Amino acid sequence: MYTGLYTDLLKRYGYDRLVNQKGEVDKKLIYDTLMSSVLKKAHMMLEYENVPEEIPIRMLKTYLITNGHFCGFTHNGKMMISWGTFAGKPDEYYFPKQYIVSNPYIEGMSGRTLEIGRDCIVVKNDSLAESLLDVISKHVNMLTENESSMIICDILARAQGILSAKDDAQMESAQIYLKNIFNGKVVPIKSDSFTQDNFETVAFGTAHYILTDLIEYEQYIRSSLYSELGIKINFNMKRESLNAEETSMDEELLKPYIDNMIETQNEDLLMLSDFWGLPEPMKVKRGSVWAENEKKDEIAMDMMEAQAEAAEKTAENPETEQNVPEEEKETEEEKDDSEN
Repeated sequence: MYTGLYTDLLKRYGYDRLVNQKGEVDKKLIYDTLMSSVLKKAHMMLEYENVPEEIPIRMLKTYLITNGHFCGFTHNGKMMISWGTFAGKPDEYYFPKQYIVSNPYIEGMSGRTLEIGRDCIVVKNDSLAESLLDVISKHVNMLTENESSMIICDILARAQGILSAKDDAQMESAQIYLKNIFNGKVVPIKSDSFTQDNFETVAFGTAHYILTDLIEYEQYIRSSLYSELGIKINFNMKRESLNAEETSMDEELLKPYIDNMIETQNEDLLMLSDFWGLPEPMKVKRGSVWAENEKKDEIAMDMMEAQAEAAEKTAENPETEQNVPEEEKETEEEKDDSEN
């Protein structure tokens, strides 16, 4: 039994209906939950080293993931970072020369225009200075629609048919019946209008099959999303087990985007480190699952090289039966004699 803090938490986060009394699915709740979950995973994509204590790494990640860039500057003798927007006339390579700070809590800095390279250094999330929100939001919207359909199919699976009412009395009885179904209740309804003779039912037996397709579509969307973020999740459209060749087929496609992020951020963090005069430059590397995937790739590559080297040595010095002198070979008869 929960007591104290746990009781308060359970009261605060009690059962919240995904479908209201009007039969509407709460898409906002689904979207917010999914977006929060994916963003927390995205925060574990990269790890940062040699970051000054004044700079919160959590906000550094947040700025890059959600805004696509931030600027680093010095204010009142303190190193700071902030998100904002590009401004000013671009240079010869079409990159803006100015950056407008957008942080109302930095006194004297919010709304101030800084010269890039002189007053601040801009750190970009990738080579195009784009956030992850566009990629994530697209897939989360697809998941929201799909999960909304799954919820509806799940509820409709409780009914064996669709009720067709002929008058208001029948409609009222049907509404009471459906309300109990939505609430997870299976109870009889006592009503003269609620009879098999008066009600018409239309068979509804496809919910199960639709739900199966929606689950497969859910797996496809998630696989596509995490592939964009550099995590391999096998999606099997054939409903069969995947062989080793199929599972490794798209593995190389997972790396370019996160490699782009690491290369771009390392270049910009090096410039920001020089700008601040740090003793050791800030660096970024893969983190969490992404680092484990890289280690597995390195191990697999080492094994392939070792196997290739062993095969090459075998080809150069084949130890086959043809190379064994005739006098050292034993015939089957000699073996039988020695055994006897």
